[in-house]
Amino acid sequence: MPKWAELEAGYQWLTQKYPRFLNTNNYKHLGTLGTGNHFIEICLDESDQVWIMLHSGSRGIGNAIGTYFIDLAQKEMQETLETLPVA
Repeated sequence: MPKWAELEAGYQWLTQKYPRFLNTNNYKHLGTLGTGNHFIEICLDESDQVWIMLHSGSRGIGNAIGTYFIDLAQKEMQETLETLPVA
């Protein structure tokens, strides 16, 4: 049985209860590491030990923190540009 068949009823229940979830790409990310530079890598070291390296980001919290500081930088840039002399 495909994994989605096991999850679909629960996902539909969530989207009925929280319709805003339908306006995202959450469905496409199920079972993945997401988008961008997210990856999983199987590594073999000098001692023939197997390691799993995973980068999936911080998803929501990373976006919230990044957005906050981007907004601060944009405000500071606007203030600075208003006071810079015209060349």
